[in-house]
Amino acid sequence: MDLDAPKDFFVKHVELHAELKEIIKESIISNTDARIEITDEQVIVNSKPVIEPKFKPNGQPLEVGLV
Repeated sequence: MDLDAPKDFFVKHVELHAELKEIIKESIISNTDARIEITDEQVIVNSKPVIEPKFKPNGQPLEVGLV
């Protein structure tokens, strides 16, 4: 397995029918315990603290990578 492959390799380089690609993507997303969690992070904007939402993937590394 090439760990340096681009993240869009499946979308751009694997030659499958578009419907089959969608079925594979939906299957991966539906059958995983990975999730996206929203956390608030304080950042400084124009010298003022601002609360900004951050989206962080959480779960087993392989599943997070697939999602």
